[in-house]
Amino acid sequence: MKKISAVISAYNEEKNIKECLVSVAWADEIIVVDGKSSDKTAEIAKKCGGKLPETAEGLTALPGIGRYTECAIASIAFAKKV
Repeated sequence: MKKISAVISAYNEEKNIKECLVSVAWADEIIVVDGKSSDKTAEIAKKCGGKLPETAEGLTALPGIGRYTECAIASIAFAKKV
């Protein structure tokens, strides 16, 4: 059986990362690519079950992810609570 992975790119999103991770809890794995946030984004993501690549420097940690991210973002309807 194939797995579905959710990949989240984040930078200084400590206020939003938990809600974001909850919204993709249905995925088999959640990968958070943190762009060296200066807040607690990475810490919160780990506590909520997100996997963080150790060498993450934005999206460069996952070769080729850029083109896939563009496709995924284009096909996801995102509604942010105000």
